[in-house]
Amino acid sequence: MDIERHTETNPLDSSVPNGHPGQQNNAAHNKCLSYKAVAAIAAISVLLNIVFIGVVSVLAGQTSEQPSTPCPSSCPSSWIEYDGVCYYFSKGERNWTSSQHFCSLYNALLARIESKEKDAVMDYKRKEPYWIGLTRNSGQPWRWLNGGNVTLQFLGDGENCAYLNDEGKASISRCSIEHRWICSVEKSRWDMREPVLLY
Repeated sequence: MDIERHTETNPLDSSVPNGHPGQQNNAAHNKCLSYKAVAAIAAISVLLNIVFIGVVSVLAGQTSEQPSTPCPSSCPSSWIEYDGVCYYFSKGERNWTSSQHFCSLYNALLARIESKEKDAVMDYKRKEPYWIGLTRNSGQPWRWLNGGNVTLQFLGDGENCAYLNDEGKASISRCSIEHRWICSVEKSRWDMREPVLLY
């Protein structure tokens, strides 16, 4: 008689190669945890990148909207600063109009020289006449180019442009005579673009 052996098989046993069902559950559980950890790290990384990009965008937008007004830290090259004003002492000579044109290229004027500036100017000026920013129309009072009233005493009469003589006194001359010149501009107002001089 044949006796059939009937053994019960555990369904978990058939899928486990070593016959230990707990090992498979632990392995599956560990895989699930490692996938969850990787997914969590990836999600955090994406969020941090989004926040970083947002902050950079906001900061870049703020800086680009601000006007770019440079703060000059010094006078143009070859100019001298005294009491917040930049002065240029020419080496060449020009007539009064051409001298003023040169100054205007730097957003400056022929210099206004009053008593407080006079000492500083005399330290730098050579024993040569220099055009300054005084002029008048025939028969009219003298005016500084910036519109200020004149307190200097003049030497001479009858002409319409003024210069500082070798003693530092205001003297009168024809505007067509060529002298050296002095430009001045407040340090905060000079045009930072160095002009291209064609002459």
